Amino acid sequence: MGSDEFEWFVRLIRAEGVMKTWGRRTHPYLQVGGWEYWTMGDPAEETTIINRQPVTPEAMAEMDEAIARTC
Repeated sequence: MGSDEFEWFVRLIRAEGVMKTWGRRTHPYLQVGGWEYWTMGDPAEETTIINRQPVTPEAMAEMDEAIARTC
């Protein structure tokens, strides 16, 4: 993913995501397919990481298979 696409996705998460609280912080979370994506709140042009977690059994199985291939 190039930097333009990365920044576009960061902005999409923030524009279309649902606000959720984790601990003391609230961030927008965007569900795409079986995954949920979020960033930590730095300005879009300074963001370097997009976090994700599986939210469906299929996405969890995909992640488990990817982890198993690395072991």
